[in-house]
Amino acid sequence: MGGSKTSVALGRRIRLSRRRANLPLGRVAKESKLSASQLERIESGHARPTLAVLDRIARAMGMSLVELVLDPNGVATTRLGLPEIARAILELPDEVGPKLDAAEAAAILVAMTACRENQSAAARLLGMERKAFTRRLSWARRSKLDPAALARRAE
Repeated sequence: MGGSKTSVALGRRIRLSRRRANLPLGRVAKESKLSASQLERIESGHARPTLAVLDRIARAMGMSLVELVLDPNGVATTRLGLPEIARAILELPDEVGPKLDAAEAAAILVAMTACRENQSAAARLLGMERKAFTRRLSWARRSKLDPAALARRAE
């Protein structure tokens, strides 16, 4: 049984990223708390991983989740619907604090990445006033979702 086009495209992206980083499947699987067969099923498009699993795979490869799901031209390989986003928010660990605050911080950080760190463009993308966006961006960068803070915590 074949996977959906989205699953297949995402799986190819994961495999390509892993191979470019010269990382063995077994090592990435172990570091992302998956079996090698589970990771193989994801890479072949026969399994649909949750955002939490994708995040663990990305971290195991030394990447952010955004880097993992974007192709080299900065185009998303998959589109997430509201059910997938809601499920990912519910799967956040309790240590990130209130889940809605974490979701807002994540959206702000992703908007900054998508807009190449241009605060005005990111604020427009999210439909926010620039001043409110700047204040929330400051909080988001101090949150436990900040990529640099996550990297320091992992060391």
